[in-house]
Amino acid sequence: MWDREQSVAVYQWEESISPKYEMNKHSEAITTCIFSPNSGKLLTSSRDRSILIWDCALSGQLLADLNAQIDAVCLQLLIIIITIIIRIFRN
Repeated sequence: MWDREQSVAVYQWEESISPKYEMNKHSEAITTCIFSPNSGKLLTSSRDRSILIWDCALSGQLLADLNAQIDAVCLQLLIIIITIIIRIFRN
């Protein structure tokens, strides 16, 4: 659940709702959150032009920082491509 400007909180839904992890490496507001098909990983992008991949199943740790590899145009294209791929796998 993305409930803060620069971080994402993942909650566990068992007998009650409680925070499991808070992921907060972005320096500006988060613009996109996309879960992998099995919900094990989370991709976030931010106005700081970074793309981060998180382990949200086991540790909440940052797995990859794609910021150094992608410029602003590629960032938007990558988000669109990933969104399309996820929609294809869900159907």
